[in-house]
Amino acid sequence: MNAKQNPLDFLRTKGLMILLLVAIPACGGGGGGSGGGSGNSGSPVLRSITLDSATLPATVQVGLNHPFLANGNYSDGTSQDMTGTVTWASSDPAIATVGADGISTGVSAGVVTITADGGGVQGAATLTVEAPVLQTILVMPGVVSLAKGVTTQLQAIAAYSNGTSVDITTAALWGSSDGLTAPVSAAGGVTALAVGGPVTVNAQFSGLSAGSRVTVTGAVVRSIGVSPPAASVAALAAGGLPVQFTATAVYSDGSLKDVTGQAAWTSSAPPIAAVNTTGVATGQLAGYAVISADFGGVSSLTSQESALFTVTQAVLQSLSITPAGAVLPLGPTLQMKAAGGYSDGTTADLTPWVVWSVGDPALASITPGGKVQGVAPGVVAVTAAHPAAGVSFSTDVTIVAARLETITVTPQTAGVAKGLTLLLTATGSYSDGSTADISTGVSWTSSNPALAVVNGTGLVTGVLDNPAPVAITAADGSGIAASALVTVTPPSIVKIGVSPGRARIRLSRSPTKKLTAIAVLSDGSTRDITVAPATLWTSSNPAAVSVSGGLVTANATGSAVVTAQDGPSGVISRQVKISVTR
Repeated sequence: MNAKQNPLDFLRTKGLMILLLVAIPACGGGGGGSGGGSGNSGSPVLRSITLDSATLPATVQVGLNHPFLANGNYSDGTSQDMTGTVTWASSDPAIATVGADGISTGVSAGVVTITADGGGVQGAATLTVEAPVLQTILVMPGVVSLAKGVTTQLQAIAAYSNGTSVDITTAALWGSSDGLTAPVSAAGGVTALAVGGPVTVNAQFSGLSAGSRVTVTGAVVRSIGVSPPAASVAALAAGGLPVQFTATAVYSDGSLKDVTGQAAWTSSAPPIAAVNTTGVATGQLAGYAVISADFGGVSSLTSQESALFTVTQAVLQSLSITPAGAVLPLGPTLQMKAAGGYSDGTTADLTPWVVWSVGDPALASITPGGKVQGVAPGVVAVTAAHPAAGVSFSTDVTIVAARLETITVTPQTAGVAKGLTLLLTATGSYSDGSTADISTGVSWTSSNPALAVVNGTGLVTGVLDNPAPVAITAADGSGIAASALVTVTPPSIVKIGVSPGRARIRLSRSPTKKLTAIAVLSDGSTRDITVAPATLWTSSNPAAVSVSGGLVTANATGSAVVTAQDGPSGVISRQVKISVTR
């Protein structure tokens, strides 16, 4: 038999040759008459059936086919191919099956008997089914590039000699050449922990191994959140205030970054609400608009973390100034504040947005921010006006020539977290019995700037947490001074970001989803608080979605919002919408 010849064709050819050899003598006796050469007037009888195979002994691997031919042997010495007319059977179909065409298929390793039945005459052959041989394994994908913080699933495939392949991902032994950069789990999940690579991630199985080359790139933006999530103001022309929105980027490694000044800001309805390049939005007409931010190719619209900006029909109706009827000694300044009252009953601090003026510049001066300072003794009118709304208000300030006698700094003892600020107030007591806030008129100093610094208005910033108190002193330059003791405490949580910002879970697939909670501390550092004991995870609909330690579990179709809250500080994250489908 030719090495490339089909085994079935070979056996059929062999059978045909047998028939020809038998037929030649029967025809050789010359022409016509009865009483032919054989002298046998009866029909030939089937005496036996022989099973022929392309290989002897007959073997086949699991999943592959092996053909048999059935040759009928007759009483006159002839033979005939009966493959298509006999009834085929296997002694154990769990090991091998055989079809009506005599083609057997290996099912599992073992030995069976293949039988061909031709009207009560049978032929049989033994078939050995062998287990397939593992030839190679493959890890897919073979080359992977991951952003820091991202996890991907590798797959290990075993290829066998019978042409079949099997997923051996959970059966393989996984390992990484650099577990600090790209560790791999026992199930083949690779996590990008640090920028670097390429790292070789190997899978071993039955003495064979294969690998994937993993490179870790820098973290990428996963979502953008805009805060505050909602704001409501009157139109600017009606005395409404601008609103400062901030954009926070959540990266694939869980880190957060304030990108307010780098993001591209958009209003869904510019005629209603305008937003500038720094995220400041102003109302133009009554209505609604969505304020969104784009950064790094990611939009807050995608993560459903944009802000709803409502422009009301309210109109500024009145202004008030505090303190009213103040007494101010010569020298120090006094901060005036303006509050606006609107037609819908709301109020707002309009101090930075009104126009300030004094009735007599010879008696007092005032800054655009509302700080008044006496020039000469007398009574002067201080006015706050909102020209666009046509509303104004005035109060009198009495400038006196009293002498400063003492200074008091409040609070006298306080704590401030690293990275946060604390505003101290310096109050002057005068010879005429009056007092005044002189915080902006004194010189402020810190006894230890390495721990805490103070600016010219008494605003203290914690630099380094330390149990040793820092003396913050206010002095007027004439030798009168007072101090407060400030202790810088460890940084506190000021914001919590949860990623991803939304998720969809299919019950028919994996019913769980892992969320990550990253806390932003007052010193700008971040901390993963996903499984921290003080982190409280909450679901608005536990029947559909439950959450524990950041692991969201789908219980039924529906939706819920999930939040993470830090117990000690009370800081809560933005809502993460979870949708559950079939």
